[in-house]
Amino acid sequence: MESEGIIQMLLCLLPLALLATPVGIFRARVYGGERNFLSRVFAPVERWLYAICRVDPNEPMNWKQYATSLVAFSFVST
Repeated sequence: MESEGIIQMLLCLLPLALLATPVGIFRARVYGGERNFLSRVFAPVERWLYAICRVDPNEPMNWKQYATSLVAFSFVST
């Protein structure tokens, strides 16, 4: 492999390696429901969207609701 190729691979892999731990910690906090530095901005927006869509974030979906959401999302994204 030429030195250009090695430099390009390093330029691609180095930022990924440096960001893996901070992004992983952030994602763990988000999925765990903990507050993070973006909660102040996005939590009100999320609550507003839940209110408009009449969604209870604490109530789990049944399989019919999940299937309907999946089909609707696929239709819209297509």
